[in-house]
Amino acid sequence: MQVLFLCGLVSGNISAQTYYGYLKAADEGIKGVDSVYVTITIPQHSAGHSTVSKAYTYTGKGYYATPWMASVKTNLLADLISIPYAGVEIQLAKKLSLDLNGWYSQWNVFYPYEGTKLYGAAPELRWWIGNGQTMKKGHFLGLHGMAAWYTLQWKDKWDGSKVIYQNGTDSLNDTGSTTPAWSCGLTYGYSLPLDKKGNLGLEFYVGLGYSHYQQKCIYPSSGQESVAFITHEVKNRVGVTKLGVNLAYRFSLRRFKEVQ
Repeated sequence: MQVLFLCGLVSGNISAQTYYGYLKAADEGIKGVDSVYVTITIPQHSAGHSTVSKAYTYTGKGYYATPWMASVKTNLLADLISIPYAGVEIQLAKKLSLDLNGWYSQWNVFYPYEGTKLYGAAPELRWWIGNGQTMKKGHFLGLHGMAAWYTLQWKDKWDGSKVIYQNGTDSLNDTGSTTPAWSCGLTYGYSLPLDKKGNLGLEFYVGLGYSHYQQKCIYPSSGQESVAFITHEVKNRVGVTKLGVNLAYRFSLRRFKEVQ
């Protein structure tokens, strides 16, 4: 149990005095007592000089607080190609946080006049390593996943012709995007603060893992027919599954409540 020590120099005739109130402990970012209610009594003393040194322990009454930090963020790399990307991160424990991200776009910066639809979500559990400040500064390892849906026009890799890719279709006859493209893997990243308090910062990260998707490839025709031919493909790959530079704003979620 922690102990409070009071030391002072007492002079003259002093009657007994009692002081009480809350003492705030250092914010270590961990769950537990944040401040304690103490009662300090200085006994009566006779004339002369004497030193009062008294030890007092915490009472059962105190304040408990959550340990959590939180942040809001956006992936600058996605924003540059007109895919709005937003995320939140919440601290779960001293070295553990949960990162949740999502994106939605109906704009293709490479083919702005063609129909496009992209949306998805990517959760990640992060473990902050070393002696850095959780979420504010330092290295982290993550376990990530991703699910996404898309209708996207691109160039064929062989002849440069236009191709429309539609994910989630199980056969050539399917028209709806039902089964998402998905991936999972491990992430390494580094958080760099941009101000003294660490509220504003950048996150650099890359993820490696396994990805799976199936899609219908529509090759439009330049002739009378609207579609030249359609193919269906299923892909399974190992490689880069996540890449980004996040601009993040962090803030504290600590809330205090009195307990008996």
